[in-house]
Amino acid sequence: MHKRIHWWELYSNAWFALFFELFANTYIDLKYDLYGFFDKGPSWQTILMMFGLYPAGNAIILNFYPYRKHWIRKILYVISIDIICTLYEQAAIHFGVMYYHGWKWWYSGLAYLIIIPILVWNRRISRKLVHKAYTD
Repeated sequence: MHKRIHWWELYSNAWFALFFELFANTYIDLKYDLYGFFDKGPSWQTILMMFGLYPAGNAIILNFYPYRKHWIRKILYVISIDIICTLYEQAAIHFGVMYYHGWKWWYSGLAYLIIIPILVWNRRISRKLVHKAYTD
């Protein structure tokens, strides 16, 4: 993959995505049991999957985001990634990696429309902080 963003952006955003996922899963999965990975409750399989899947997915999403394009292209990109993530989630359910227990697929579709811009926003903040650190 041709990298369009710096390694430190990938690193800081991967940790942000993992924190965001941990926060969401603590409530949605562990407290309310609306969905989960593999079996109910925390597991090493889930942790390994999260540390492999989320940083990689985050890197791909942020790397190909159309930062300098018209806002329509940005919206189309977010919608496209939303569809891909929702379909991936459905495949994970089909193969037993994930389960729904009261969660609906369209909840995920709506959630990704919020999560993706938050990841982009976090990258923007990271860049501003680094720029400020080097210009002070």
